[in-house]
Amino acid sequence: MNQTLNKSIKEKIIDNALAKAGIPQRKKNLRDARADWAERVRLAAIGGPETEAEVLKTEKKIAALIAKLPEELRTNYTFVRYDSDIYLNLAGSRVRAYFNGNYRGHEQGEPDPIRKIAPYEYTLLAD
Repeated sequence: MNQTLNKSIKEKIIDNALAKAGIPQRKKNLRDARADWAERVRLAAIGGPETEAEVLKTEKKIAALIAKLPEELRTNYTFVRYDSDIYLNLAGSRVRAYFNGNYRGHEQGEPDPIRKIAPYEYTLLAD
């Protein structure tokens, strides 16, 4: 008896083959490694975890002062730069390091962007 393969059965076959080959786990490991690398670069760019802690403490102080202003006088602008990536100059090569582990801005099935304190641009030299 002939049985036709519909789209969902084909997708299951493909998913099973990918899982058996270990592709999803390798992709997850690669994403985790990219996210870890981006975090190390971000911390180096802002001066380390101690600097980040100081910035967060100062940010709380400023937020407390802003809370004393009438709501009509406040703006939505932030005073500390948060972003989901950092633009890197790697000894002449330009890349973006995404904090959620992406290798480009938008990926299918990607995790939500992770916004962290980060400068817009940072340069890493070859030495």
